[in-house]
Amino acid sequence: MRPHEFDQFSEALRDLALMFPRRKTTPEDDERFVRSFWRGVSDLPMEVFTERVDRWKRFGKKFPTPADLRPTMDRAASTGEIKGGMTLAECDDVARRFWDEQLKVDELGTKLKLCEALSARYDTEPDQSSPILAEKRSWLRQRRKELKAGAA
Repeated sequence: MRPHEFDQFSEALRDLALMFPRRKTTPEDDERFVRSFWRGVSDLPMEVFTERVDRWKRFGKKFPTPADLRPTMDRAASTGEIKGGMTLAECDDVARRFWDEQLKVDELGTKLKLCEALSARYDTEPDQSSPILAEKRSWLRQRRKELKAGAA
């Protein structure tokens, strides 16, 4: 999602809160909650997020977590289907269009975000002592330096 879509995102959360009431909170806690939820799903394209919210409204039993609204594997990878009825190819296409648009809007910022995402992915590797992983991290550090140097 893009920053200008935050209001649409907030409205979707308010709709969910009406359907699935949460505990009583202060306005400050609510604002912090909305911002935290945004951080958990802002990498999704708005169309995917709204589709997942609409599906949750129909089938959910409680207020969702960010993970609940993310497309997840529902069947064996061989079927190529994702929970929510989208195929892997359709999800890839939506993600590709989203990142292509982000690159047009803010090329440097988007590339730096992708570097951060890749770094986080490397942090989840089971074998942190792998020489291949060390080489990947070294390449990523160099690429990040090049991007930051190009911005200056």
